[in-house]
Amino acid sequence: MKALDSQHVVIGGTRLVAVTWDGGKSWKLPFSQSGIHWDINGLCFADSRHGFLVGGTGPDGNDALLARTSDGGLTWVSDSITGIGFINKVAFTDSLNGWFITNAALYHSTGHSGVGLQPNGNLTLNPSSFPEPFSTSTTIRYSLPIEQHVSISVFDVAGRLVTSLLAGNLQATGPHMINFDGSGLPAGVYNYAISTERYSASGRILRIK
Repeated sequence: MKALDSQHVVIGGTRLVAVTWDGGKSWKLPFSQSGIHWDINGLCFADSRHGFLVGGTGPDGNDALLARTSDGGLTWVSDSITGIGFINKVAFTDSLNGWFITNAALYHSTGHSGVGLQPNGNLTLNPSSFPEPFSTSTTIRYSLPIEQHVSISVFDVAGRLVTSLLAGNLQATGPHMINFDGSGLPAGVYNYAISTERYSASGRILRIK
């Protein structure tokens, strides 16, 4: 909910946007997407006229929903942006500059439409491994916010390359896992690095006898 003044209030919720100019005596329902599953998760106004709402759309709510208004909420223009995940939060410092947070990344927009959202911030690919520690092999898990080329390498504590598990392989959006067989290696600590065109992450694994 955003109270722009004592009479002008905009409310956003699940499949609903309502706006009043008379302190709640009457309401308009200006935003709808017929036939599309959508959920609103954030509402932000840069000033009394320019506002933005975000959430998710699609069968599973996993595509980003970004809508904007330039008349205080009377009318809205919406975009469904595939491949970046459900937008959880939105914040605008003025009518052009804003930030959007998905489950895996932070994006920055410098235009009303949100077109050209750019990753911004050092958020990880949420890597983990199991079992940890391991005796023979372990599985490295990670998630991609968008389709990307992925490289994964394992190093010893001195920084020497032990093996490359992936070398620029194209992988789809979503969770992934890859097995690391360390049965022929000495016991000790090893580091792995995951890199893509836009993101990077690292983790530590321990091999025991």
